[in-house]
Parts: sequence; structure tokens; C-alpha cells
Amino acid sequence: MEDKIAYIEELVSTKQLAPADFQDMKSKYTEQLERLNARLAVREQDHDVPGLLDAGIGNLLKLDYIYQDGGIEKKRKVIGSMYPKKLTFDGERLRTTRINKVAQTR
Repeated sequence: MEDKIAYIEELVSTKQLAPADFQDMKSKYTEQLERLNARLAVREQDHDVPGLLDAGIGNLLKLDYIYQDGGIEKKRKVIGSMYPKKLTFDGERLRTTRINKVAQTR
């Protein structure tokens, strides 16, 4: 993509390509280049999927301990993870529009 951009820059500088066409082509090539760079960046990151899954499941299994032993901020995070649409308190009862399916028990 970088070579294509350089090539069309050369074409426009030698008047073999109209400036309007250059802008359209450059925009298209730049967008493709950005997508390719983003995909490359993701591939270069070290993703330890099994390790992340183990840590996530471990945290889910000990949510009660995290909540019980945690301070107010930790408790807010635990509650916020179970109720992604947040809780409302009307003075008597707590309400929520949706419970996270992972946190539901049957």
C-alpha cells in the first residue's frame, strides 16, 4: 500500500493523474494501509488466551471473596460487572434493566 501511494504521488507530480483522482485513490489506499497495520499490531501482541481464560474463570469463582474482602471501590466494580446497565435505587428497592448472563445463577 505504501508503494501504491508513492506511485500515485509520482503520477500526480508528473501530471499523469488528476489531483481529484489522486485524492480518491490515496484515501482508499491509506484506509487499507491503516487496516493492515491494525491487523498486524494485533498479531504482534502476545495473546495468552488460555492464561486469560484461566484468570477470568478464577476471578468469577471467587467473586464472593473479592466482594467480601474488598473496599468500596472493589465492591462497586464487582456489582458493576454483574449489572452492566447499572443499578438504580428508588429509596426502597434496587433495580436493574439487565443482569450479566455470566453472573446469573440458576
